[in-house]
Amino acid sequence: MAFEIVKSFPGGTSIGFTEDRDGRWCVQERVFLWTRRPTSGSCLVRLSELAQRYGRDKVMADFVTVYGAVGAKPARGDLLPNDAVLELIARLSSAYTAAPGDSVRADRLFTTLYLIMIARENRAGDALGKRAERLGAHLVLEEGRTPEEAAAFSAGKTPQALSALCQSYGF
Repeated sequence: MAFEIVKSFPGGTSIGFTEDRDGRWCVQERVFLWTRRPTSGSCLVRLSELAQRYGRDKVMADFVTVYGAVGAKPARGDLLPNDAVLELIARLSSAYTAAPGDSVRADRLFTTLYLIMIARENRAGDALGKRAERLGAHLVLEEGRTPEEAAAFSAGKTPQALSALCQSYGF
């Protein structure tokens, strides 16, 4: 499967889906010909950086808004990116103006997280789905853990234990 662009940004960057061994829901960022697969850990670092400049409460509130907009996987077929959600992300990101380029960085980050959550919801056998990203954001922005600690948090824990923890946090 070719690279399926979901959104393009200034500077030649685009983000979308491609296929990997787990199916067609591999999130990729492309800058001209260079591609990379964003990780939850790299997204948590970027969330933490935004929170340092704009406050944890604002960044978490915006993340939760995007998280809520993901929706649930339909009974048949796959959950697909929604233009209304991409526009919502652009509106939320337009408030990040303390430093030049922050609104684009926020847009890229929240779009990346949105696509990662869609991919998780669509993958068979992903026990937490989009809640995995919410847990990481919670650990960094609410509990003050480092992005590295949050990214490694689930190691050695069963999906049932992680799901119970998410439920105890209210998601």
